[in-house]
Amino acid sequence: MKTHRRKKETKYLDPYAKT
Repeated sequence: MKTHRRKKETKYLDPYAKT
């Protein structure tokens, strides 16, 4: 569940978390 979403979440959280 998280392994499959982790790749997609990392892409969305990466730019948002750096903000």
